[in-house]
Amino acid sequence: MDGERLWTLAELDDMLQQWIALEWQNKPHPELADPYDAYLPELTPNEMYAACVAVDGYLPIPLTRDDYLRLLPTAWVGVSTQGIRFKNRTYDNLERDPKKGLNPCRNTRSGLRGKRFARSQKMLLVDPTRELVAKETNSFRGQTLALDQQRELFRRWTTDSHVHPHEAVMGMLALLHGASSSEMRILKTDDIDQQAHTVRLGKRPHPVPLDPASWTVLQRCLAHREAWPTSNPHVMVTKGTKAGRSPASTAYLSHVLDDCGYPPRMIRSTRLVDLVNTMDPKLVAAAFGMDPQATLVYLSDHIDPGRLPDQHQ
Repeated sequence: MDGERLWTLAELDDMLQQWIALEWQNKPHPELADPYDAYLPELTPNEMYAACVAVDGYLPIPLTRDDYLRLLPTAWVGVSTQGIRFKNRTYDNLERDPKKGLNPCRNTRSGLRGKRFARSQKMLLVDPTRELVAKETNSFRGQTLALDQQRELFRRWTTDSHVHPHEAVMGMLALLHGASSSEMRILKTDDIDQQAHTVRLGKRPHPVPLDPASWTVLQRCLAHREAWPTSNPHVMVTKGTKAGRSPASTAYLSHVLDDCGYPPRMIRSTRLVDLVNTMDPKLVAAAFGMDPQATLVYLSDHIDPGRLPDQHQ
């Protein structure tokens, strides 16, 4: 330590407060991204705080000394001859006077009564809440993709020629059109309209129009299929199904997207969350052929700003 500059605790605390106020509070954080709209930018702590204040208001309540003490971590430990042992550290206050410092508390009982006292007195300890079960809300709890992850996958499936056609078509239709594994599994060549650039997915009541990127990826998959002499009517044909007419196995579909690092359900849920929270959930349910109640689970913890009272009135 000789020749090096040493900082006092006050100086270190001052530098920490400056870093928090000038750097951390004004830096966007991935944890503060909108979980329902991946296209919105990440927020800084100051921006998130301002957004919350705009909704709920602000009531300044200064903290007292007791409030700060309650916010400190608490642990019950004994005072031995060496002092207080806590998380592999020993704290002691050496005093010669037996009545000062920690001396009066060394190797003595606190007098607090806990489970050992209850057992010695044969007291019956009953948890009054053990029979209570909190009802969980029926809401979506799965993971979704961030905007940068969606862009990465889009570039992978539209520009990388080394990606298998099955992965590309399944990923693109899930990312942009919310296609499920079961819909992709039963997709047949007859479900594709080459003139209108649409496909019929599962039980959806209307054909799904494809964007140019998705259509290009689909044509690449069809070209891969044409390279095999097969009479199987399905779009995704494997070595095990090219000689018959049955669709690819469920196990095969569940591993098609392994190389991209994200499961099909996560990619599809990202699209559903985005659609349900930006459009009428009933319209989304009708377009996907889903029960309206099944789409409402994606609205959990979402607040429509148009339904909030005007804060300026």
